[in-house]
Amino acid sequence: MERPLLSLRATLILLLAVLAGLGAGVLAGAAGENTARSVLCGLAATALAVPFFDRLVGLEDRGAGAASHRVDGTADAIPGPGPNPGAAGASGTAGAAGTDGGDRRG
Repeated sequence: MERPLLSLRATLILLLAVLAGLGAGVLAGAAGENTARSVLCGLAATALAVPFFDRLVGLEDRGAGAASHRVDGTADAIPGPGPNPGAAGASGTAGAAGTDGGDRRG
């Protein structure tokens, strides 16, 4: 049996890109653009959708895969305002500061 011309992943990426381009072209035509501009809009959307869907439909064997995007500990966490200065024992004024660290005393 001969092997297929395109892999299943490549076929899915191209199909999604063509559908996105077709949708963009139809929406441009419905918005009142002439046919040439609608076709160009659809082609541009298709060209931009290919790399988008290529990243979206990732391969499992590309290095670490999805595991490299997980947050595993506090060192990888998104930095925030730090500890709440209004916590009991921090400054002796429990509840005086909000969650964003700003002073709420009036």
